[in-house]
This record gives sequence, structure tokens and C-alpha cells, in this order.
Amino acid sequence: MEKDTIIAKSGYQMIKRHKKNSNEILPSAILKRAIDFSKAFDRCISIENGDMLFIPAYTNLALSLELCLKAIIKNEQNSNPSEHDLSILFNLLSETTKHNIIQNFTSFFNKAFNSDISEESFYSNLKGIATTFYDYRYEYEWGTGKGFVINDYFFRCLRVALFDYAAETIN
Repeated sequence: MEKDTIIAKSGYQMIKRHKKNSNEILPSAILKRAIDFSKAFDRCISIENGDMLFIPAYTNLALSLELCLKAIIKNEQNSNPSEHDLSILFNLLSETTKHNIIQNFTSFFNKAFNSDISEESFYSNLKGIATTFYDYRYEYEWGTGKGFVINDYFFRCLRVALFDYAAETIN
């Protein structure tokens, strides 16, 4: 057991020594990883073999949205927030960026579902999914207090709006 601990500590120390400083992290690198986790969502929901992986799917989707927001923030403000809450991250964006993303979201939502969504409803739904990455990562701790409530339409439309915006603004 002691050998495993030594390996773990030395591995952690190695990672700490090689961690990039904030100025070395590019928005495009963050976005690339966001795209990878978004692809993992798609693979988890693929039912080719009849086995949808619900928890990993939405954990990956929430993480992809988190990283996409962080890429936009890095691009816009050159900062690296460590927050996981999507609504807090979204509120770190400039007012212009928030407006553009919400406009893109409502346009896509309207085309996809032939229905309008208000800005108030957007923020309410964002708050509803804001901690999905944290919650679903540790879903085994829930007991009976929480359930599997996912607004799939909102998640998917937000994914399109965020990734479209990021693709337009991040080189």
C-alpha cells in the first residue's frame, strides 16, 4: 500500500510541476477539450447496442458546456475560472456575449421546436441544469432526495448556441 501512495504522490507532484500557468493556456485548447467531451456525450447516447449510458452522457455534456464557457471567458477576459456551476460561468460573460448566445439559443430553439422561449425562461432553465456536472458525477450519493430530471431540449440547444458562438469567436 505504501508503494501505491508513493506513486500517487509522485504522480501528483509531476502533474503540479508540469501544469501550465494561466497565460500559457489558450482558449482554443480549452475549446478542443470541450468538443471532445461533447463527442463523448454523443457516444454515450448512441443506442446502436441498445445501451444508453444516461449518467455518463449528461455528465460529459455538462462538462463540455462548462469547458466551452471557460474557453469563451478565457478568450474574452484572459481569465481561467475554476467554477463548475454553468449559471455562474454564464454570468461571468460580457453582456454583449450573453445577449448573442441567448439570441442564438432562442433562434435555434424556435426552429427546432416551433416555440419561443423568453430570456427569463432561458435563465431559469440554465439555473436548473447549472450543477449537473457536479450532481451527476456523484449521483451515487443522492439517496432518495434527487431524481433524474434533465431538460434534454434545453441542454442540446444550449450546446449548439455555445459551440456556435465559440467557433465564431475563438481562433
